[in-house]
Amino acid sequence: MISTIRRIIITAADLFFVACGVSAAEGMDCCEMTVGDSAACDSSCVVVKKRPLRAAALVVGMNTGLWLYDRYVRKDDWFKISGKTIKNNFDNGFNWDWDYDRFVTNLFGHPYNGNLYYNAARSNGMNYWVSTAYALGGSLTWEYFSEAQHPSTNDIISTTIGGSAIGEATHRISEGILDDSKRGAERVGREVLALLINPIGGLNRLLNGDSWRVRSPRNGNGGRPSAFDLSVGAYGGTLYEGTGLMRGDAYFGINLNCSYGNFLDRSKKPYEAFRMKSSLCLDGSQPLVGKLDIIGDLVTGVRKGKGDWRTTYGIYQYFDYFNSKKTGADDRPSVELAQIASFGPGIVVGTDGDRCSWRIEEGIFTGAVILGGCKSDHFRYGDRDYNMGSGFSVRSTTRVAYRHAVDIGLDVMDINLYTWKGGTVEELRDKKVENIQGDRGHASMMVLNPSIEVFVSHRLSLSLEAYYFLRRSSYKDYDHVWARVTDTQLSFAYHL
Repeated sequence: MISTIRRIIITAADLFFVACGVSAAEGMDCCEMTVGDSAACDSSCVVVKKRPLRAAALVVGMNTGLWLYDRYVRKDDWFKISGKTIKNNFDNGFNWDWDYDRFVTNLFGHPYNGNLYYNAARSNGMNYWVSTAYALGGSLTWEYFSEAQHPSTNDIISTTIGGSAIGEATHRISEGILDDSKRGAERVGREVLALLINPIGGLNRLLNGDSWRVRSPRNGNGGRPSAFDLSVGAYGGTLYEGTGLMRGDAYFGINLNCSYGNFLDRSKKPYEAFRMKSSLCLDGSQPLVGKLDIIGDLVTGVRKGKGDWRTTYGIYQYFDYFNSKKTGADDRPSVELAQIASFGPGIVVGTDGDRCSWRIEEGIFTGAVILGGCKSDHFRYGDRDYNMGSGFSVRSTTRVAYRHAVDIGLDVMDINLYTWKGGTVEELRDKKVENIQGDRGHASMMVLNPSIEVFVSHRLSLSLEAYYFLRRSSYKDYDHVWARVTDTQLSFAYHL
């Protein structure tokens, strides 16, 4: 039976992905053209062979490997699949559920898994849009064929759209790190770091023999833009439920931040400019992934102003994930906030830093949030202690930098989430409601993020930043709740 199911998965996935792969060359970046399109590109381009079947095989292999682990190592009953469970999933049609998994599982784990599907295609010659279709296909085949429960609405959205945000960012970062002209320890270090950031891309380099192939940059990697700043840093932080810098529970870990491209330049392809900030906690006192913040352009236009001033406008994609907890006997969450699938218009005004000492940049971004999550003070069901919903977000980003000496920033973000299918835990247990997103009501979370970074040398910097979270949860069945949390980090970073 299992072999029959696997053949069904492979056949369905192959048909889906091959159909998608036919149009993969359309919209391909010049530095990643496929063999058939190489004539239109100059000698500095990287010719990437389009491999839709290998991409499909990687997606199916990931699903099969994960299912085997869940079924035979974890011995989880939800993965005891059969022809009956698959038929039941299809008979249920598109009446998908809202599941009750943990915050980290639904709002980071699934997007990260979608990033693996996405990069299975992206590293095999597909563009952003087709790679997103692969993430969707991987999610659908997993939900319908690999679990003995109905497909989950939130899983499919977060895996597909959240996966495309993480996937494109990690793809471009890894391409920026790699340099096929290098040898020895530096080459090994670059390959290992790129593999850690983009495992599927690294696997493809191993399969192609690119991991050890030496060639000039003109015929090797063409993925690094002129504006590319990747920093890896160690930090110490404090988390305080209230207002106050450097107070509360201490923790430490590493940051990985990237500024890719220039938001003041025109972009014809997704993510020709993006910003990413992330932090990992290494001492076990906080969730492993505490923050992941991505803003990427999909398409933008430029209008030149007087002197060095420029204005860009366009459509952007947003991914934000914040997860922290109050240490102690209950280990309860302090902050749970995410907008996983969000798109909207934005405008950026600033000076061209290439031609003046000062760089000033102000951005205003708005987003329609398709799926997000926020901490609940009441909802406790299964592994859920948060509400899911849809809504909108507004964000202001301000940056003032002087040469390669000091960089001052202020980000202000407001995310509003509405639970449009809600109820109480008591109603859920009494079967008065079913398949709900959480409490009835809506939540507004403001995030204030001031930062200052001082460069002590060309590659080393010292930075201090704070995150101030202000949450207002308006419940229909309970009293309203106001909550404040301050998260402060002092870090020392190396810029690659």
